Amino acid sequence: MLARVIRCFFIILISIAILLTTLVGKLAAQSFFKHPGILVSIEQLDYVKQRITAGEEPWSSVFDVVKQDSLAKLDYQPDPWFAVNCGSYSRPNWGCSDEIKDARAAYTQALLWYYSGDKVYAENAINIINAWSYNFTGGHSGANEVLQASWAGALWPRAAEIIRHTYDGWKNKDVQQFENMLRMQYLPSVTKSIVCYHGNWLAASIEARANIAIFLEDIKLYRKAIRMWRESVPAYIYLESDGILPRQLPGCWRNKQKLIAYWQGQRTFVNGLTQETCRDLEHMAYALAGFINVAETAYIQGLDLYGEQEERFTSVMEFHTKYKNKGSIPHYICNREFKLDMKGTLEIAYNHYAVRRSNRKDLPHTWQWLSERWPAKGHFHYVWEILTHGNIGNAGID
Repeated sequence: MLARVIRCFFIILISIAILLTTLVGKLAAQSFFKHPGILVSIEQLDYVKQRITAGEEPWSSVFDVVKQDSLAKLDYQPDPWFAVNCGSYSRPNWGCSDEIKDARAAYTQALLWYYSGDKVYAENAINIINAWSYNFTGGHSGANEVLQASWAGALWPRAAEIIRHTYDGWKNKDVQQFENMLRMQYLPSVTKSIVCYHGNWLAASIEARANIAIFLEDIKLYRKAIRMWRESVPAYIYLESDGILPRQLPGCWRNKQKLIAYWQGQRTFVNGLTQETCRDLEHMAYALAGFINVAETAYIQGLDLYGEQEERFTSVMEFHTKYKNKGSIPHYICNREFKLDMKGTLEIAYNHYAVRRSNRKDLPHTWQWLSERWPAKGHFHYVWEILTHGNIGNAGID
């Protein structure tokens, strides 16, 4: 009798162990992240696709423009390098331009695959990604190593995320090779400490970390990126509530003179001014695009970073577009000069604050600036914002 009881007890224990193992396996198989979920969700992709199919504007016209771009060629051929060496001001430029061009092309082709349903675009995206995954084994070097790796490191997962989760033609071994490339050739450069560099470097690095983390299901890396975002945005965009001087980045202590020098010599601080405004608006756009892209990706993943920094984002948008639209700048701002312009960005943040939200923000200067530049292509790590986010509102997110 005792032996039978013991036998039954062990059978129960074994059954429980099997059940727990199965449950753990199922939980492990479930993703912590929403996929596709890097900058664009399936709902957003579907929304734009439906509008294109229906011939609605601005999506239909922008879609036609994108298809005619060199990044969208049906016979596109990548130019992978074994190693990429990028110096200051692209001297030397060993693989730098090709890497960014191909990464932007992969993302463009991935979008066109989903919007059109033409498998040629999906296969092109795979061909580009695979070419770099199998050939690029020497990593990044040079003075612009971190920035270059961050721009490309933000783009590759964006393209791969769409293909992996909407197309069944990408082989598992190739996906694994791509994951290896992200881990071995990008993360070592992207995660180097650049806390005291210009803000656009930090923003690009944070975006690359977040995008790579989502594709690799690396929760720890993602949380680190979010933590860095929360530290960096308030130190890059000034609000009068910060005090007479801008906030300082943690780990990068400066006295007043060094802080002013870091802000390009600017001594009068107003709502919306950024650390790179008086440098030039193009570099500022690189930073804003990185910070905004992370906010959009986090929003898709269920975290409202937009809400945390609403005043900073809306202030920076309206401040700069107001003076770009007017053409005159106060004497106390950057010696009355805004050098260059913001290339093809702000569309994503405008959609969130002025279209998506029920309590919409009135951003007239931003709207005027954007509408006069449609369809903007973008630059480096941001591209085709009008096609993916122009006036899409909630698109199934809320």
